[in-house]
Amino acid sequence: MPRKAFRAFVEAPRDAESGRGAEAIRKLELALRLYPDYTDARTNLGVQYTRLGRFREALEQFEKALASGAPSAVLYGNLSHAYCAAGRLKDAEYAARRAVSLDSRYLRAHYLLGSILARSVRPGALEKAPEAARHLRLGAVDVPRAYIEIAQIYLAEGDRLSAAEELRLYLKTGDEGNRANVERWLAC
Repeated sequence: MPRKAFRAFVEAPRDAESGRGAEAIRKLELALRLYPDYTDARTNLGVQYTRLGRFREALEQFEKALASGAPSAVLYGNLSHAYCAAGRLKDAEYAARRAVSLDSRYLRAHYLLGSILARSVRPGALEKAPEAARHLRLGAVDVPRAYIEIAQIYLAEGDRLSAAEELRLYLKTGDEGNRANVERWLAC
């Protein structure tokens, strides 16, 4: 691997963390021009594209990374997220299931799979609810929002008490992202 490709790869995350996503992308693209088989650079480029909403380009990078490197749960998780954001839920579910099968301890993959399955749960369509809730429960350790999604499943089942308990569990995580909305719902 050319030294310049590695240096660009190492510098890109610093740029991304500093809010310079375009510069991170430029460096990762440089790394790939210098060394096209650089799977990690391709994966990180896909993540940067995803962050900017460039899902088609992200999917292309993730798919090329899978074709050229060893499969990994994180890579399939990234692929699942990009498919989901692009509205390709069947592909997203497959990729999330693949991530879970590669590493059952990868909690974000459980969250992704549960969240994807939960999208089809509504009154009268509860067949995926148990599996969705199981994966969301595992993923909640890593993604507290999962408790809110489990609460939504309970609401689809008509069980407000269990939904409220899930929302209380969310509040205990200390996550602030949805705190005000959850507190308002519980106050009703």
